[in-house]
Amino acid sequence: MSLQHEVNCLINAIQESSQYKNYKKTRLDLLQDEELTKKVNEFRKQRLLLESRTVANNYPANELKAVQELYSSLRSNYLASSFLDAERELTEMILNIYKEIGEALDFYLDFLNQ
Repeated sequence: MSLQHEVNCLINAIQESSQYKNYKKTRLDLLQDEELTKKVNEFRKQRLLLESRTVANNYPANELKAVQELYSSLRSNYLASSFLDAERELTEMILNIYKEIGEALDFYLDFLNQ
């Protein structure tokens, strides 16, 4: 079997997983509320920007507080909260797959810890 075939099998397995199915369902539910979708996407954007700055230890405390406040307000909404949980679970699954592949291949990343 070719590597591409195996990749396609992995993609299919991910698509059949409960994490992915839950993510798709909650995303479709969320899309029914345009205003809430905008708020969730704004939070996701701000969180991503903040996380990229966190790596460099370069973020203002007021930005962190604003993202935390937005997160808190979204968590009180069932649709938003369900979507964010599903997104986190899917992301964790994909990160674990990436980690396992990297470990199995002895992919040299020690330089990141120096």
